[in-house]
Amino acid sequence: MADNSAKFADLRDKYPRFIYHGYELHYDADSVTLRFDFEIDGLADFHPEIVINMGEIPFFMPNSRTADLLAFHIGLIELLSYWKVSCAPIVEIACAPIDENQIQWLKKLYYNGLGEFFYVNNINISMSDFMTIKSTFNADNASNNRSNNALASGISYNGCLIPVGGGKDSCVTLELLPQNADNYCVIVNPKAPALECAHTAGYGNDRIITIKRRICGKLLDLNAEGFLNGHTPFSAVLAFITYFTAVLTRRKYVVLSNESSANEANVAGTKINHQYSKSYEFERDFVSYAKRVFGDGQPYYFSFLRPLNELQIAMIFSKFPQYHNVFRSCNAGSKGEKWEWCRNCPKCLFVFLILSPFLPRERMIEIFGGDLLAEAENPNSPLFSTLQELQGRGTAKPFECVGTFDEVNWALSDEKSRDYSVLKQYDEQNGLPPEFSAILHDFIGEQNNYD
Repeated sequence: MADNSAKFADLRDKYPRFIYHGYELHYDADSVTLRFDFEIDGLADFHPEIVINMGEIPFFMPNSRTADLLAFHIGLIELLSYWKVSCAPIVEIACAPIDENQIQWLKKLYYNGLGEFFYVNNINISMSDFMTIKSTFNADNASNNRSNNALASGISYNGCLIPVGGGKDSCVTLELLPQNADNYCVIVNPKAPALECAHTAGYGNDRIITIKRRICGKLLDLNAEGFLNGHTPFSAVLAFITYFTAVLTRRKYVVLSNESSANEANVAGTKINHQYSKSYEFERDFVSYAKRVFGDGQPYYFSFLRPLNELQIAMIFSKFPQYHNVFRSCNAGSKGEKWEWCRNCPKCLFVFLILSPFLPRERMIEIFGGDLLAEAENPNSPLFSTLQELQGRGTAKPFECVGTFDEVNWALSDEKSRDYSVLKQYDEQNGLPPEFSAILHDFIGEQNNYD
């Protein structure tokens, strides 16, 4: 942790205004491009870009009112990556109307999604004080009617849009969902493991949508200069981008692969959660917001694996050896071209631990290129303290997408002492449509042979 509380106060005083000036939306024959115009008054302007590459998949341009509303909302979440540079106390929304209910919804997402950012920078501030969102939109100057409830009724939506990250969770979703020509994969900033996982599941390039999210270079420059930096709720950006993509391709469902374990906070007794935008709370809030703002039509956003815990997902994944040599769940390793296991981060160690009850140790070593558990049990290893934190013996759980303390300790426990009922659980707090719930129930009932 770094004590940036004084820097936080100083930057807010020097640069009190962040402005969302606008967005642009461009259609080509096989892609859709979104560009945004953000400004920290007196410091810098930013122009990030998102390109949705459809490839061979047909898509339908929604009416301008719908397209504007969806693009505008992607910008509302994308702006957090740039706002955090100075944490301006005032955010002005200049490019579209926004009402008080929307403002309060955004403030809740922003504040909880930035919980880790505030924690690691030692910033103590309340939800009411951290940001004031103001609408400065001038309706008289608007060229389009950007009213709410824009999704047209009477349009037929079919199939699923499945985000694939290259980890075990999305592999399980791909494998359990019935193969359907109406199902598409979507991959953000694609690298070989994510593409290979989709291919392994039977999805050819004609059913894969790739999205390039391009960070504005000025943000990287300011980070290098020592301005504030840290985690933002990327999965919330993903929610709005995939929702827009589902509208473009008329997919009925956006099917995430977030599990019940994502609900646990990293710091006990708080809501500070690295995975807040993967939590059921956010999922429920997003569905409610989408219905109110975009309309009652499709698509519908939910997490297919929400009823399951990480141990159950690991057990299921262990039954699909075709993915074992191609999947990757290491954020550090993803920064390289090959995306290899770094074998030195909390995510690598967690995935090794959670799979270890279900695969032979020799096979685990082959997959990861080393024995991470033996390394973590060595007091001289950097992974030793990571193991303590994953078990709940540190001040906080590592700020990565890892499971609960109980799951880690179960995986580390003696085989004879384990309570295998944990592998038969089904969390009823979920948003699954009945047909998807039936798939999980049937698979758990048929495949779970543990007593």
